[in-house]
Amino acid sequence: MEEPRLFQSRCKKALSAAMLVHCFMNIGGRVTFSRAKQSNYALKVLIGKQVVINDVTYTQEDMCAAACTFANKMKALIREARSNKRKEIRVDKQCLKAINTELPNEIPKTPKSTITLCRNREAAFSNFIAYILVQHGFAFNITLTTIKESTSVMHFYVWDAITDNNGITLSTLDNTEPLINFIRNVTSLISHKKSILSINDISKTPSAFSPADISLYQVTWTEEHKK
Repeated sequence: MEEPRLFQSRCKKALSAAMLVHCFMNIGGRVTFSRAKQSNYALKVLIGKQVVINDVTYTQEDMCAAACTFANKMKALIREARSNKRKEIRVDKQCLKAINTELPNEIPKTPKSTITLCRNREAAFSNFIAYILVQHGFAFNITLTTIKESTSVMHFYVWDAITDNNGITLSTLDNTEPLINFIRNVTSLISHKKSILSINDISKTPSAFSPADISLYQVTWTEEHKK
């Protein structure tokens, strides 16, 4: 893959993941991030090692299991949409609930490389956060034309926009700069080893991005060295 295309793909994933993480924190979620080297060619895709929501803690294994369920339901939705020649879909709790719950979880095969392992973790985290947000009444818009499923890795769904249950919509197109600043602020704070952060530690962003309760906005970090 040419470097410009790779850069563009990574940046789209990074913006989508940042949008998810911000919305997740906005409903009281907390994320433990793994410290990792910052890419020199693209925005960092935020990935959590552990999350807490409604006093329930989810490990990477928990997130992977839920993400697989979410991804398999997404596959069914996408197949149906494409059969009807639709180019985009809106995903919410109701449409996911309508998908057969007996669908088998197609867990990706064991990765053969560090890059594939990293991509699986990124996808699992992103898809898990989307799954949680859907349960809390959020709806997602996604374009289907660029989605190409793989059997070797879990698909990383790149969302165009997210709408909360109050009707407020965030999009990677209209909110690019605030999302980039959010990514940079989070990665900077993690790199400085500050364990717990409030919204006061993050540079001010537009009102649509302001958590309802600043006491719920926390970021923790954990040291992790990749082999």
